Amino acid sequence: MLTPPPLNSLKSVKYTYCKFIIIAFGFIILFAGCEFNDIVTDPVSSTSDETKSLVSNNLPSISDGRIVFEDQSRFQQFLESIVNKDDSYLDSIETGMNFVSLRSDTERLAEQLGKEIEELQIVTDKYFATALNSEGEYQIGDVVHRVTRSFIYSVNESNSDYLDSISLRDNNFQTVYHKTGHHPEVNIFEIQRFPDPDVAYKTGEALRGYNECSGSFFNRRRIVGKIWTTDNSSHFALESVLKSQRKGFLGGWYGSTIDWLLADGNYAFYKAYEVSFVDRPWLNYSRTEPLSSGRVFARGEDTKRIEQTHYSFRGDNSSNSNIYGNVSVTFSGQRTDKGTISRAKCNASLSKNN
Repeated sequence: MLTPPPLNSLKSVKYTYCKFIIIAFGFIILFAGCEFNDIVTDPVSSTSDETKSLVSNNLPSISDGRIVFEDQSRFQQFLESIVNKDDSYLDSIETGMNFVSLRSDTERLAEQLGKEIEELQIVTDKYFATALNSEGEYQIGDVVHRVTRSFIYSVNESNSDYLDSISLRDNNFQTVYHKTGHHPEVNIFEIQRFPDPDVAYKTGEALRGYNECSGSFFNRRRIVGKIWTTDNSSHFALESVLKSQRKGFLGGWYGSTIDWLLADGNYAFYKAYEVSFVDRPWLNYSRTEPLSSGRVFARGEDTKRIEQTHYSFRGDNSSNSNIYGNVSVTFSGQRTDKGTISRAKCNASLSKNN
């Protein structure tokens, strides 16, 4: 197993323009129980001027109802310009392009059916979902991609009708997890998540405590934090979400608005790959490079949910690279009940070994 360099030797960056493929996942995830603690911090707010600036400048074009990016770098720039912005910011981007995204369409469908958004989500990362149309499509250059829960189907724009038979949900609005029959010219990439939130569907076994921790309040209330990674072929995402919940009389847990929620932590990822010499294989060697590192921080007031995403992009030596690293996040929240203030806290960490 490769040993990563010390974190203090890395240059901290919020985003690193890299491309990579995750060859093997060997995560070991640790989590600690809950405790009560005091936290003092300041809220984070969006900037309306920033929103207006992006809406009026350099927005990608729309063709056949999907966003078209000239190349991979423009796609990267778009994601980086919207990641971790609030919903009003994302809505303004869609309005500026006269575009309906998978994110907003899923919200509409959830309201129409009276269901939680998580029950209908195709893409858990709402920022990536903002780049997709309601059919899960986006285009880079002359290649059209359709994203389902478990796969990305890609084909040349001239044959985009080959994607028409690939559905995101069935007639009962249930998410489609399996691979769909398709034309031979359609390329497929299987989305890799760790820990896999769909493991119960695929194997019949539930993940217990792996990437999740909880902290309890009194009176049947709690916070639940979760971290995971997703490889979407074009980019790698570290995602985190924190929810406040109350326990119903029938035993189910439901969203509950509290004073504030906070996620605070750090992450660092590295890539390891083989440098090969075809004509001189005895010179082959392993190389390790920092991929991305930074802070996980999200805070919301008078809310029941916060989330944050961090992206890394594939590098030129992605074809034989392994990604490994560490993430540690502290989740906390505060609620006031009849004048009594209580706070809850829990910690989650995950380590990916090469």
